[in-house]
Amino acid sequence: MTSPSDPGTVHGMTPQPSSPPGLPRTEVLPSGWWAPGLALAERSAPTSGNVVTEHARERVASWRAAYGNGERFAARLAAVGLDETGLGHLVAESPADLAARATRPAWVDTVERAVRAARPERVGEPDQRAAFAVPLRPFVANATADLTTRLAALGAHAEQHTDLPAVAAHYARRLSTRLVGIASRTLVHELATAASASDLATRLTEPAGLAALLAAYPVLARLLATVSTDRTDAAVELVARFAADRAAIVDALLGGTDPGPLTEVETGTGDGHRRGRSVALLTFADGRRVVYRPRDLAAHVRFTDAVRWLNHLLPDLGLYPVPALERDGYGWVAHVPARPLTGDTDTGTTARFHRRHGALLALLHALHATDCRAEHVVAHGDQPVLVDVETLFHPALADADDDQDPAARLLADSVQRVGLLPGTGTDDRATLEGFRQVYDMITRHRAEFAALLGTFADVEVRVVVRHARGYLRLLAESTRPELLRDALDRDAAFDLLWTESAQHPLRWQVCRHEQADLWAMDVPEFSTRPASADLWSSEGQRLPGALPAPDLTTARARVSAMSDVDRRDQEWIISAALATRAPAGTHRPGPSRDGLTGTAAPPERLLAAACGLADQVVARGLDAADRVNWLGIELVDDRRWMVLPMGAGLAGGYVGVALFLAQVAELSDVTRYGEVARRALRAVPRMLSSLADRPELVAAVGCGGLAGFGGIAYGLARLTSLLADDELRATTRAAVELAAMAAKTPGAPGVATGDAGCLAAATAVHTELGLAEAATLADLCADRLADLVRRTGGRVGTGGGFADGAAGVAWALTGRDEDAARLARANAHAAPGDLGWCSGLAGLALAGAADPAPLLAERPVLADLSLCHGELGVAEAVTVLAAAEERPGPASAARRRRAGLVLDAVNAYGPTCGVPGGVSTPGLQSGLAGIGYGLLRLGFAERVPSILLFEPSRSTSFDR
Repeated sequence: MTSPSDPGTVHGMTPQPSSPPGLPRTEVLPSGWWAPGLALAERSAPTSGNVVTEHARERVASWRAAYGNGERFAARLAAVGLDETGLGHLVAESPADLAARATRPAWVDTVERAVRAARPERVGEPDQRAAFAVPLRPFVANATADLTTRLAALGAHAEQHTDLPAVAAHYARRLSTRLVGIASRTLVHELATAASASDLATRLTEPAGLAALLAAYPVLARLLATVSTDRTDAAVELVARFAADRAAIVDALLGGTDPGPLTEVETGTGDGHRRGRSVALLTFADGRRVVYRPRDLAAHVRFTDAVRWLNHLLPDLGLYPVPALERDGYGWVAHVPARPLTGDTDTGTTARFHRRHGALLALLHALHATDCRAEHVVAHGDQPVLVDVETLFHPALADADDDQDPAARLLADSVQRVGLLPGTGTDDRATLEGFRQVYDMITRHRAEFAALLGTFADVEVRVVVRHARGYLRLLAESTRPELLRDALDRDAAFDLLWTESAQHPLRWQVCRHEQADLWAMDVPEFSTRPASADLWSSEGQRLPGALPAPDLTTARARVSAMSDVDRRDQEWIISAALATRAPAGTHRPGPSRDGLTGTAAPPERLLAAACGLADQVVARGLDAADRVNWLGIELVDDRRWMVLPMGAGLAGGYVGVALFLAQVAELSDVTRYGEVARRALRAVPRMLSSLADRPELVAAVGCGGLAGFGGIAYGLARLTSLLADDELRATTRAAVELAAMAAKTPGAPGVATGDAGCLAAATAVHTELGLAEAATLADLCADRLADLVRRTGGRVGTGGGFADGAAGVAWALTGRDEDAARLARANAHAAPGDLGWCSGLAGLALAGAADPAPLLAERPVLADLSLCHGELGVAEAVTVLAAAEERPGPASAARRRRAGLVLDAVNAYGPTCGVPGGVSTPGLQSGLAGIGYGLLRLGFAERVPSILLFEPSRSTSFDR
């Protein structure tokens, strides 16, 4: 096995007029040259004990190290009948010894034929890829000649209805492109010995030059030969099937009108599976087309039956049933060309399209489909047409952690798993209308639909064990030159599949089948039958009981459970997913609401409104045996919004939601809010414990006050007091320890994600619970923050606002280091017109960096009510200003006025959250919990501490 760090070059690659030295002219490659091209599964352990060299032992140790577990590595080797001792002997074995005892594979003949067919020529192609194609022509020419001969043998019928030369020419072009893609990395590496790509290609057109290359890289030789042979076999099979089925194709898919001869076969329109087979687009002389699918079409036919059933019940729906011709193990499908929407919006064309999209989504959800990606749907006028119906009745392959999180489990089994949620420019109302209409129709005709499900019992459906893009990336990486000298090196690279599957029993079970497909340069493929829990590999090998349960059982249970409540859950996911398609944008307040009068808002009314929001939050909670969690909309890395199960964070996680519920419980004496808060926290100790030995993940989470362990510690400390739960004290200490671990890696300085937030949170934790380690952490953050401010002249963070910029840093350092605080405060600023807390005037006012007068002025209430950049973030600043007044003054009057306007807005428009589209989401910073907490602050400022300022409880257990 060659060291991956030293791929080397082909020696002796100078132009030679004859065979390599020492070889008779009848031999083109050294004897046994092919042996290193044998994969691990193709090499049995040597029967005679060869000497295991030190280099071989090092290679085995390196291979084992990737597993981190000797038992896992032993199990991986056992899958191919080996142990570590046997592997050591294989690694140390010479190519000659291996060749002497191994069976010569068929691909060797293909390679040697290609070398014998090589003809020297001067390559003048300026384009590198075009130049690389020239020395690979013998493979292409031999394969094309073989194809032509075999097509001619199909008989006069095939020749009469097929332009065989055109088909062969297209095949040759596609094959050449594929082979260049496989060889290009090696050829680029070999450019080190040549003046140019043309010079290298010229050398390789010599039989001796090509032979030297392939002998040096026998794995490359194997791949070139395998792909050439498999693509030829697949092409012959396709044309033979077409010749046999042509009359039926014309009748079933082309309206009975003869289209003329077949002029083009465009292969490779999908991933290659099952020895080079892929979806193909066939074009006829008159321009019409049909699609060839080299797999069973029973699922497509049954799906079309389901579409017709829906169309019968909803005559105005008119979903397009794609015609198909089903054959044994393959079939033909009508080609559906993309066609833009026609007509203007007044005609309802756009609305019809999106209504049908929603209808299709509901049907696929009921059929337990997944992986219906955008490329599988064609926009054909006002029809969204699903053209790839392979992943119906897809079993759930959830990770173990998802099984413990009820929110993750719901999302994994929700309408989102279908993969057909529309993108930007969608008519949201029409999409939801179509979804609701079909969902309700299925529930009204539940028995009929259950019978329709039964017709799918024995059809073949795909199982997506891993995403195709991962396989494609692995295939691309496995053509690196250092992996093409010895197949064991390529096998070691493929072992990424095994190491990533250590905690996933199904994936571990299929790794050897995946590697077999990858060795054929195919994307691995698996299938099942809805009524079975068995899995089948691409080669037809059956894996009994590999799946958790027959998915037909799961689909029937889903249909039985469909209800108004479930439909509303699914509609929220659709609405939230549609909203997340919007650009991330910036944290800025949106438009205002005019026409609200601002009626009186006494504390009891504000508490009642907060309880109403708490009821909504509780109702949306997803229960498991020992915990509750929520789905929310989260801004990930400040770049994109996503629908996700809530994590533990304060700003957007379940700790923040629990803090709101516990605060409402304390004020209202409604115990169920507190009980839900307790159940929301059940996962925290396990989560913190699992991270204790993962410093890289801890550093990635960070120590910040809103999005980090600092915020988690603050929330837990507050909850310890609110719930009178001493066990949470130990959990809080664990969170502080992780915050300290995260703080070892210098990060952002701001309140939300960095040292300023950690300083404020740790100070509050120390005040709340008296934890000495929290005080130590606060001192560390304060010292580092002050030093940074001095080094940068106060230009710290992102922008000048409170959440991420200089204003928040100045506020955090106030009382700690006044000189540094003043320096940072001088750099605080907000965009004109931005009143919000996170980056606007409210935050600057809280930091003492701006005149708060505009916050007290009369103005309409913001539509966005969130704490972050909405109305209640502004109200927080007003509340703090009011509390600072010795006697009620302008700030107190403004607080009362804002409270009335906010309450009117909640009653008139609902609690509009600070996420795209104002979609309801549970979180504290931008969602319902934050709006509810803001209402409590407006009504009970003397009892409810400020979250945005990380205040401790007014009366803490530690104080007592």
